[in-house]
Amino acid sequence: MVIILVTYLVLVWLLFFKLKLLRLTWITGALATLVGLFILAVFAALMNTLTPTGRFVVGSRVVEVTPNVSGEIIAIPVKPNVPITTGTVLFQIDPAPFQYKVRALEAALVAAQQQANVLQDNYKQASANVAGLEKQVEFHQQRLADIARLVKGGAATPFSEEDTREELDIATAQLDAAKAQQLSARATLESSINGINTAVLQHRAQLDDAKWELEQTTVRAPSDGYVSTLAVAVGARAPCKGSDVLHRGVRPHNRRHFHAERISNNPTWRQSAIVL
Repeated sequence: MVIILVTYLVLVWLLFFKLKLLRLTWITGALATLVGLFILAVFAALMNTLTPTGRFVVGSRVVEVTPNVSGEIIAIPVKPNVPITTGTVLFQIDPAPFQYKVRALEAALVAAQQQANVLQDNYKQASANVAGLEKQVEFHQQRLADIARLVKGGAATPFSEEDTREELDIATAQLDAAKAQQLSARATLESSINGINTAVLQHRAQLDDAKWELEQTTVRAPSDGYVSTLAVAVGARAPCKGSDVLHRGVRPHNRRHFHAERISNNPTWRQSAIVL
C-alpha cells in the first residue's frame, strides 16, 4: 500500500509541478485526490480478498523406522538437525551374531549338497543290490528245478531239494527287502523341486533369510530429511518391530511441533524429521 501511495504522489508531482501538463486548481486537485483514494481502495479490497490469513499449519508424514532385527547398537553416524538423504545410515546394529549364523548356514548348505550326492550313490547301490539278488533268485530257481528232476530220477535226495528251496526263499526275501530299500532311496532322491533336492532348497531359504537379517543390521533413512531427536545411544539394545522409532516427514513451518500420523503418499511433503 505504501508503494502504491508513493508512486501515485510522484505521478501527481510530475503532472502538476514538474512537467506542468495540468494546471492545479481546486477541481483538478479534488479529482486527483478522489482518483488516488479510489486506487487505494481497490488495492486494499484485492489484498483483503486474495491474501490468505490465519495460522498456517502443515501436516506431517510418519514412517516407522524400526529395525527388523534386534541387537546392540555399535554406531550412530547421524547428527541431529543435519540434512540427510535417502539411504543414509541412521545407526548400526552389531552384525557379528548374524555373520556367525550366515557362516553356519553356508556350511549346512554345503553338507546338504553333499548329502544329495550321497543319496544318488545310495540309490545306485540299492539298484545294484536288487540286480544281484535277482540273479541269485533266478539261480536258485533254476537249481531247484534241476534238483527236483534229479529227485524224481533217484539221483538226489529230498533233503537236497528242501535245502535248495530254503535258499530260494531266503534269496527271495532278501530281494524283496532290497527292492523296498531301492524304492525308499529313489523316493528320497526324487524329493525335489525343479530338479533341486528339497533339503538343499530348505537350507538355501534359511541362508537367504540369514543374509537378509544381516543386511538389516544397517538401518538407513527411508527418505530425505533430518534427525530431529536422538533417543538411542551406542551400547543400547535396538528394539525389534513395533517400537517407537519414527521417521517423520514435514515441510518447514512456524510451529515447533507437528501431529504424528501414519505414512501417506502426499506429494506436497518434501522433508522428513527422523526420531530415533
